[in-house]
Amino acid sequence: MKHIIINNLLFFTFGLFFYFIGIFIKYLNFNIFESQLFTTLLVIYGFLSSNVFIIYDNLHPYHTLKNIYNLNKREKIILFCSCIPFYKLLVLSYIYLDPNIIQLINSIRVGFSPIIYSIYYKEYYLYNYIIIINIIINISACIIPFIFNDNFSLKINKNHNEIFGLINTIISIILTSLCNIINEKFNLKYNFNDIFGSNTFIIYTFTITDILFSILLQIIIFIYYYINHDLDNLININNLYKIIIYTTIIGIIYGPYYILVTKCYLKLTSLNVSIINNIVLIFTIFISCILKLSKFYYLYIPAIILIIISSIIITYKLEKIKNNLIVPIIN
Repeated sequence: MKHIIINNLLFFTFGLFFYFIGIFIKYLNFNIFESQLFTTLLVIYGFLSSNVFIIYDNLHPYHTLKNIYNLNKREKIILFCSCIPFYKLLVLSYIYLDPNIIQLINSIRVGFSPIIYSIYYKEYYLYNYIIIINIIINISACIIPFIFNDNFSLKINKNHNEIFGLINTIISIILTSLCNIINEKFNLKYNFNDIFGSNTFIIYTFTITDILFSILLQIIIFIYYYINHDLDNLININNLYKIIIYTTIIGIIYGPYYILVTKCYLKLTSLNVSIINNIVLIFTIFISCILKLSKFYYLYIPAIILIIISSIIITYKLEKIKNNLIVPIIN
C-alpha cells in the first residue's frame, strides 16, 4: 500500500509540473514556435542530465539495449509508439486557451480510457451499465461550465487560435489515453524493471522518443511559419535567451525527475493515470483562480464533485470486475 501511495503521489507531481510549465510559457508570452522550442530543449537537457543514472542499473546497459533490440518488429512498434509524449501537446494549448478549460477537457480521460481499452483490446467486460452511467456523468460534469457560463474566453465561432487550442487538446487527450492503455498492457507481458533494466530502458525509449517527437513538432511548426511567410515573427532574440537560460536550469533536474516519475507511471494502470489527472484538475483550477489566471465560477464546485464521485465509482467497479475475471494479456 505504501508503494502504491508513493507512485500515485509522484505521478501527481508530474501533472502539476507540466501545468506550471504551460503557465510559465503563457506568462513569458512565447509564441507557438518559441513554446515548442522551450519543451524541446528541456527534454534534450533532461536526456543529458539523466545518463549519469545508468550506473545505478542492476542490469548492464548493453544487456538492456540488447533486450530491446531482441523484441520482434510488432513489439518494437508498439513499444516506441506508446512512448510518444502526446501529453506535451497540451502545453501548446496554454498559449490560446484558459488553463481551466484545458484542465476540464483533460478530465474526460477517465471516461475515454475504458472505452478505448475495450475497443482496442476487444475486452467488452468494461461495458457495465454502472460504468457507462458514471462515464456519462463524468463527461457531463466537464461540459457543465461550458454550457452555462457565457463569460468563458472560448468563442469557437470567432477565434481561430482558440479553435486550434480546443482541437489540439482533444487530440492530445485521445492519443495520450491510448498510450497509457498500451503501456499498461505491455507491462503485463514484460516486467520493465526486471527484464529491460530501469534507467537505461527509460532513457533510451521514452526520452529518445520524446526528443524525436519534439523535433518533429518543431519542424512542422517552422514549416507552418514558412508557408504563411511569417518567418520574421518566428522567434524573438530576447525570448531565445530566456529559453536557453530557463531550459538549462530546469533541465538539470528534469532528467532524473523524469526517470523517477516514469518508473511510477509504469506501475500504474491507465485508469489510475486518469484518476490522478482529475485530482490534478482540482488543484490546478484553484491555483489558476488564486494566481488570477482564470476567474472562479460557481459551477466549478458541482462539476468537481461530480467528477470525483463518478471517478471513484468507475475505479471501484472496474477493480471489482477485474477481480472476478482473468484479463488476457497482450497478444
